[in-house]
Amino acid sequence: RVQGANWIEVDFSDWHKNTAGAELFDELKRAVFSCRRVSFSYFAGEGGGTVRTVEPVKLIFKSKDWYLYGFCLLRNDYRFFKLTRIKDLTLLPETFLRRKADVPELKPTIQQERLISVRLKFSPAAAFRVYDEFTDTVEKDAQGSLYVTVDMPERTLYSYILSYGDTVEILEPDELRRSMKEKLTRMAEKYKT
Repeated sequence: RVQGANWIEVDFSDWHKNTAGAELFDELKRAVFSCRRVSFSYFAGEGGGTVRTVEPVKLIFKSKDWYLYGFCLLRNDYRFFKLTRIKDLTLLPETFLRRKADVPELKPTIQQERLISVRLKFSPAAAFRVYDEFTDTVEKDAQGSLYVTVDMPERTLYSYILSYGDTVEILEPDELRRSMKEKLTRMAEKYKT
C-alpha cells in the first residue's frame, strides 16, 4: 500500500483548456479564508450583468456546478452565485466580520427554478450521454430507444434539449412539443439562404 498516494484530482478546466475556473476558485477560496469582500460582474438568468459586492462565506458544489454562498451588499441578503456566471472578480481590501447567520442552522439550499415534467425519447446513438445524465431513471424498448421522464428547469429546458440535436424527441407535454416545433421552424427559416 502506498502512503500519501495522490488519489484524487479536481480539474476545473473544460476540454477547451480554460484555466479561468481554477483561478476564480482559488481567488474565492482566499477571500473566504481571509474574510475579504469581493466585487464582480454577475450574469443572472434574467439577462444583463450587475456588479455585486459580496462577503464570501463558502464555496459549495451542488449537482454539477460550483457556487459561492455569501452576503450580497446589493441585495442586503445571503445569495448563491454560480461560479461560471462570475466575471471580473476583484478581491477588495476591506475585510468583514462574520455574521451569526453566516453558518445557518438550516443547510442553505440553492433556489430552485420552476420545473416542468417532460417525457423524452432518445435514439440509441445518445445512450452514452443519457446514462451519464439520467442514471437509473432510463427505460429502454426493444429497438434500443431510451425513455426518460424528468423535471427540468423551464428557463434552460429548450437549450438543454436542443443540445441533443436530432437524437431526442419530446413526447410530453403536448404544449412543449408544439412550442419546440415552432422554435425549430423559426430556426430552419434562418438557414433558407
